[in-house]
Amino acid sequence: MLIVAIVLAVVAGVLLVIGRVMAGKAALIAGTETVKAAVIEADAKAVAAEIGGGSFSKYLEVKGTALCDSPLEAEFSGTKCVHYETSVVREYEENYVETDSGGKSRTGTRRGSETVSSSSRSCPFLVEDISGRIEVDPTGAKFHLETTMSRFEPGEGERTVGSYVLRAILAGGGGRRTIGYRFEEKCFPVGRQAYVLGEATDAGGALRVRKPTEKGKRFIVSLKSEEELIRSARLWAFWLTIGSGVSLAAAIVLLVLDLLWK
Repeated sequence: MLIVAIVLAVVAGVLLVIGRVMAGKAALIAGTETVKAAVIEADAKAVAAEIGGGSFSKYLEVKGTALCDSPLEAEFSGTKCVHYETSVVREYEENYVETDSGGKSRTGTRRGSETVSSSSRSCPFLVEDISGRIEVDPTGAKFHLETTMSRFEPGEGERTVGSYVLRAILAGGGGRRTIGYRFEEKCFPVGRQAYVLGEATDAGGALRVRKPTEKGKRFIVSLKSEEELIRSARLWAFWLTIGSGVSLAAAIVLLVLDLLWK
């Protein structure tokens, strides 16, 4: 009982920490100024004229339509996008033998899965608002994407999904019988409304929004709106805090019972 109480107390602490992180995320997004592309450009030019180019830096958020002259094509769906993530998971079954403490053996069949392929690609893009456009370098961003494919194909053997070719050599390895493959793909399509939270800077000779150099600052590229992100983070913070309180209360009860029964 004491061990369970300690585990619950640790869980309570972890949940509380994560809850505070989510609350901090909501506060950061809500407290960051939304700046139009033309204003960012004007501010950068003013700073360059005063103290030289490459000196402008501001943590901000921009909102607008994601545009790209040379977008990526997602591997599975062919969706024109600025970022995609894919995975191929093999689902299988295998026989196993278990031996109990008495030396008796029994056989059975169990199912499992393994990731046989995963990939992620991004490319620079523009965010266009009513005032103009600004470039975004998405390297290192936390993306909020939409699912463009989630498909299970039963059986073994080679197959082609979009530009992706699954080789037959992946099937049946290690004595496992392949049930099938699950294809998952998430994208940030071009032409969609984008929310970007990051550092606008002209360092390197070009004005763009990129991953902040300051430690602790978030870099987000999202299909969700600012309001949706704030609402989601606050909801997570609320339930994590509740979970922390429940776990702590349960830990205290078990500690008291443990003391009473001694």
